[in-house]
Amino acid sequence: MYVGSMIAVDVRGIADLATIAAIEKTVRGTFTHMPGTWRVQLSVSSEPGRWDLRIHGGFGHYLTRFLATDRLAESVARRLHAFMQRTVPPLAVAVAVRRPVLVTRSVEPLRRPRPSAAGEKRPLELTRPSTKKSA
Repeated sequence: MYVGSMIAVDVRGIADLATIAAIEKTVRGTFTHMPGTWRVQLSVSSEPGRWDLRIHGGFGHYLTRFLATDRLAESVARRLHAFMQRTVPPLAVAVAVRRPVLVTRSVEPLRRPRPSAAGEKRPLELTRPSTKKSA
């Protein structure tokens, strides 16, 4: 399932089109299965010789800075993988937690407790008024 319209990739400060395409492919491949809208931005950092990778989405926002390398697309892939490992719960754990539970109920009629000998109550009896005259 590919949800391209929900993933925005913004790469700044790179002139090589092949590197930009590799970064976009990595980002889209990483977030394909993720619900919601995601925005990933890669730009030159304010610190010399470093890059900023910003991720905004359903699990909040994330910023990582890393050293500039010859293999920028691979560095981005490692950072995205680290983000997924730390932030997004694994599917296997989510399934294990949400397993359905079988609930069984007894079909026996409700049993009434028997009264104790000391506090025994007698059922009400209908009596007729006495016909004898009292003296």
